[in-house]
Amino acid sequence: MHKSQGLTFRQVNIDFTGGVFAGGQAYVALSRCTSLEGISLETPVRREDVFVRPEILRFAQGYNDGRLIASALNESKADREYHDAAAAFDGGDFDAFLDSFFKAIHHRYDIEKPAARRLIRMKLNRMNTLRRENERLEDTLRRQREFMKKLAAEYTLLGKECERERMPEAAAANYRKALELYPEAHEARRRLAAVSPRGGEGG
Repeated sequence: MHKSQGLTFRQVNIDFTGGVFAGGQAYVALSRCTSLEGISLETPVRREDVFVRPEILRFAQGYNDGRLIASALNESKADREYHDAAAAFDGGDFDAFLDSFFKAIHHRYDIEKPAARRLIRMKLNRMNTLRRENERLEDTLRRQREFMKKLAAEYTLLGKECERERMPEAAAANYRKALELYPEAHEARRRLAAVSPRGGEGG
């Protein structure tokens, strides 16, 4: 019977006459039958035939330990909240990040551990990198805007020269170009209204 690992039977006739020779043999023999009604014993099971190894006792003592179960549940909740916090941070949802992060440290205070400190440092460095990139882009846009403003001023001067040469159509074209480059070129808009037959920006 001890060699029948994985097999089950509807009816089992068990003979413990010679005694049990290994720990767990009685359990293995009894567990092979699919119902209690199918078990028949040649002789009653004696107390000395049922013996348990110390490691089995230790396992049984901890198997339904409420403190261990609560600790395991708390650990799993902490893992989940830390995962959700990291995902929210990467997604830019900082409200969700803070919510999950505070829940996580309530379940398990990890932020002073070396691995957690490295992760936090990496996330903060990423924020600094993004901030610097944003500043660089803003500076690029500012310089482009200043360049467009200067070009618009040049076209406005060309438009005025065309007005002096009595070339209203050419003047209007220059003013329109100035406004296309820099919509806030108020002088170009004012002069365009003055030289345009319809007083507008249409071509």
